[in-house]
Amino acid sequence: MKRSIMLLCLVFLACAAVSAAQDDDEIKYRADMEEGASLLRGGTHDELSRAIAKFKNALKFRPESAEAYYWLALAYSDQRNYLRAADNAKDATIYDEGLAEAW
Repeated sequence: MKRSIMLLCLVFLACAAVSAAQDDDEIKYRADMEEGASLLRGGTHDELSRAIAKFKNALKFRPESAEAYYWLALAYSDQRNYLRAADNAKDATIYDEGLAEAW
């Protein structure tokens, strides 16, 4: 009985730790996306490069984010790197086929 209770407590603590890590990842994802969007609005070559880096970093936290791929496509398009823009727009539609802007 004691062993079952101890095991249950350990499982609960492990789940709580995973949940906290996921919340942390979501906060980091959102921060990178917001900063990237802000940099993208600046429009200088340096800001576009930094925006791309932020969107790529956001993908580390949510690798299947259609939103991040879409914003990457916009940044590459602003840099006139249309092949990379098209690749990222395509990836955005893979993860969210309803994302009309990416089409």
